Amino acid sequence: MATNIIITGVGGQGILTLTKVLANAALLAGYDVKSAETHGLAQRFGHIEVHLRFGDKIYSPLIQERDAHFIIALEMLEGARCAPYASPKTLTFIDEYMLTPTSVKMGARYPTKKEIEKLLGCKIIWTRAAKTVEEKTGNILGANIFMLGAVSKYLPIKERYLINSIKEIIKPKFVKLNLDLYKLGRRL
Repeated sequence: MATNIIITGVGGQGILTLTKVLANAALLAGYDVKSAETHGLAQRFGHIEVHLRFGDKIYSPLIQERDAHFIIALEMLEGARCAPYASPKTLTFIDEYMLTPTSVKMGARYPTKKEIEKLLGCKIIWTRAAKTVEEKTGNILGANIFMLGAVSKYLPIKERYLINSIKEIIKPKFVKLNLDLYKLGRRL
């Protein structure tokens, strides 16, 4: 049985770091792990979407439509863009953070939370990760690890592997801060 996770957001939010921490934790737990990232202009706040799968034996990193067990979105609109992967069994974590894309600046409408909920059609746990992290640290960097803490209670990975992975992947001078943010997210 595989666990299928879509991680999404925009460039600069730490999507790839979150993926590395989560994939490493799954490896530490003894799972076979595969991931694939798709991103455009990541350095210019472009869309990033990562497929992460782990289980006894994984043959492909790509998640089929309506087959995600978890969606982790660090930005609301990016969460809505993952609708093809959601099904009623999907548990989705969406940060209420909004980064207004060019299309909205040119007149398109940003979807409301209710519209996103209807579009995804699954259970959504809304967070205020970026706002909470900004209040604690002065910027939104670290919202990715906060979100890891929020989803961690639902993952089939023991917490010790997640904590050890943070210690292994995050630069040493930022480990304590990230562990604090992880614990803060876990309280949701």
